[in-house]
Amino acid sequence: MNHYSEHIIELFIRNSIEVEPDREAILRHLKACAGCRELAQEIHDFYIQAEDAKKLLVGQSDESTSLVMEAHIEKRHIFSVYIPNSFPVRLVRFVKKKPITSSIFVLGFIALCFISINTIQKRFEANPAYYEYNIKNNSLVVFDKNDTKLWEKRIKEDAASINDFAASSILYRTLTADVDNDGKKEIVSILSFASDEKQSTKARLFDGKGNNINTYNIPFQKIQYKSKLYETEFYPSCVVFGGNKKQSLFVSNNNGRSPSVVVRYDGKGNILGTYWHYGQTLMIFFDVNHDGHDELILNGINDTEDETNGSFATTIILDPDKVVGNCESSATRGFGFPSSNAELCYIRYPNPEIVKQLECNLGASNSTNNKGDKLFRVLNRANFEQSSIAIEYFIDSTFTVKDVKFDAGMLIKHSQLYKEGKLMHPVNDEYIKSLKEAVLYWNGSTWVNTPAKIIGQLSLK
Repeated sequence: MNHYSEHIIELFIRNSIEVEPDREAILRHLKACAGCRELAQEIHDFYIQAEDAKKLLVGQSDESTSLVMEAHIEKRHIFSVYIPNSFPVRLVRFVKKKPITSSIFVLGFIALCFISINTIQKRFEANPAYYEYNIKNNSLVVFDKNDTKLWEKRIKEDAASINDFAASSILYRTLTADVDNDGKKEIVSILSFASDEKQSTKARLFDGKGNNINTYNIPFQKIQYKSKLYETEFYPSCVVFGGNKKQSLFVSNNNGRSPSVVVRYDGKGNILGTYWHYGQTLMIFFDVNHDGHDELILNGINDTEDETNGSFATTIILDPDKVVGNCESSATRGFGFPSSNAELCYIRYPNPEIVKQLECNLGASNSTNNKGDKLFRVLNRANFEQSSIAIEYFIDSTFTVKDVKFDAGMLIKHSQLYKEGKLMHPVNDEYIKSLKEAVLYWNGSTWVNTPAKIIGQLSLK
């Protein structure tokens, strides 16, 4: 709103002919503007008082000598208009009336400014967004969201091999996440760096400047399974970060032999729980049953029958929030710990005749899954000589195998062996059906051919 100057308002009050053309507009403005209306009232009151004072003057014959002549009023542009109810005036009145309350307000305002400045500073601090393996420099390189390199560390392992294996097996040896819940992301890595005096055996947490701010200890370096004592040092094989009620860091560890353990850590590096299994596993998060909550999926091998060459590929579906305390798999009992309450489903895949013919072992590994996929995919892979075969299982939300597919290596080798008379069944719909029906589920005491609850656990949906 544009205000009239004090001079114009005074001429309006004095009924001057200079403002006669604008009188209606000025009047409308005074009706709408409380500040100008109050100023007009003050000018009006001033002249009323002046008229009263003039009447008291004795011997004053010419009233014109008691008034300020309009001809002597300086006509100037007023850049600011006095508004008695403006915010600064009200603020000054408030401070005068309530000094204590005003002091508290000022202190709170200062604190708010400090917090805001601190938050802004954090935004500009080094905040990792993603990482890459530099094959040329054989290093791990960390970047922020603007693609600015934050730090780079040379590693002892071959970067090209790590990159290829991570892509083919969806295996994470490094990840980016806000692990300690401080509003900034960190880098978790189980790699051995060139600056390390010896091969790394622990997962470590690095900040945006490359500083090692935490190291995750492994709870055991030796373990007994039934009558066997395993004293070989455990080392981390992969890491994932996630959960539902509260996200945690999960590190899978093995010692090059059958025993393996998944360790769950909180943001400060404290151990929340362990899950022991006889047979090595890889980890991935995925909402298999489409209930809005991610499950922790362990894909790998069960070695309980290794002495009779009966090891088999397996998928274990866990509730990540229930990995609490030292517990073991109900399907590989023998570590001396209670059975885990985290197990939702334990799947056993068959060893088809081609595996027996090639004298190799299938192991389940992570397959490429996109969030929202209707079917969860698990890849069973076996290496032989200089080649490999792979069978992919597709699992629905009830953990039932709905489909089975084969890679080119499997189809070529199976066809060759079948033509040579070394295999009894060709790859056809009947063969696929037989593989699906051969998938078994652990119910806590025995294997069954339909998805079943593990005794003591919640029923499957």
